[in-house]
Amino acid sequence: MMRKYKDDCRYFNFPITLIKNFLEESEFKHSDYYYKACLEAIWNYALYVKAQEYTFHDKKHEKIREALNFYNVTYTNVPTNKLLNEVYDGGENLYFQHKGNAMTGIETNKYFEFKDNKSTSWDKAQLLGVLAIKSIISKKKYNGNTTILYVLSRMDGNNKQVANLSELSPDLMQHFPTINDAGEKVRQGRWNKFITILQDNWYLKYYPTKMRGFYVSFNMTKKDLIKKAISTKKSTKKEIRKKEEKEAEREIMEELGLIKPTQDPKPTKPQEEPTKEDAITIDDVIFEEDLQEIRDAKTKDLDLELIDRYLLAMYWESEFVDSLYEKYGFKEKTVSKIAYLFVEHLKMFPTHHEDYDSFKKHYINWLKQSFNNGDLKEYCKKGNYQTNN
Repeated sequence: MMRKYKDDCRYFNFPITLIKNFLEESEFKHSDYYYKACLEAIWNYALYVKAQEYTFHDKKHEKIREALNFYNVTYTNVPTNKLLNEVYDGGENLYFQHKGNAMTGIETNKYFEFKDNKSTSWDKAQLLGVLAIKSIISKKKYNGNTTILYVLSRMDGNNKQVANLSELSPDLMQHFPTINDAGEKVRQGRWNKFITILQDNWYLKYYPTKMRGFYVSFNMTKKDLIKKAISTKKSTKKEIRKKEEKEAEREIMEELGLIKPTQDPKPTKPQEEPTKEDAITIDDVIFEEDLQEIRDAKTKDLDLELIDRYLLAMYWESEFVDSLYEKYGFKEKTVSKIAYLFVEHLKMFPTHHEDYDSFKKHYINWLKQSFNNGDLKEYCKKGNYQTNN
């Protein structure tokens, strides 16, 4: 029986296990039999759970009517008390059968959009993806280290992650072909296409990590999700500490007059003395795309601001900086001082650099020549100085 619904949107919350067989096509009944049965189960479950709040009613059908009013939905024809009692009993059975399983939710308008209109199997798979990810995020704002297998397991109506892809239904896996006959891994191109659709049409925020898994959220911005992913990395605190040291070195060198301020102070309106943060936050971490923008920049004349950005980009290449200490035996916290000697060299002998890579190459050659000429001896540890021909 068709239902009408109003524009005011609420959510039907239900266990993810209610979507089992959502994509299966029946051989003996109409092809959408299991699909419709899942939607019917969601309807009964959601109404029953809401009905439990109306303790001032004694009869089942009265409680269901209150739940219908809450969700702003109604039957096409006035439902009988018998029908409403059946909804209550059906929802009650489902509640105890699926009690304790992971929960998800769907907007009532979206629910009826799928119920009242013809949808392709691929459209249904997208809905399952959203429901699955919502069940994984649960009441949190995001979830990290999510895996493809975990999402597909939930899309297939499983409360727990299956051991491998072969345990998932063929109706689901037809949309996610594997890279080989063994079926050990979903084709990345297909998965990327699927996730792109969820991001474009379903407001999913998705951030894959270089390690295991990815981060997902429906409530956070993409930038906030990336910040959260970066802040949880083990290497982040180490990088922040390094940046603190480099900033401290730069400030001290400016105070001692060894280098000029990197930027001219901006004029400010009369106000209270500005406060300075005591710690570096995750906002100060340079993202890879920012580094790439720096590396791709072109220089025209002697652009001191761009040169300073180039140097900062080099500082963030931890392996490169560590290699300089190891190769030349420099004292701790001296590489930044040596770098600004290079800046003074450029002021005396301006050189055109096409990009970051050419700047870095010039710096490496200057460093080697200066070291071999003995110009950097004071920055080396005792007994470690020797030329590198």
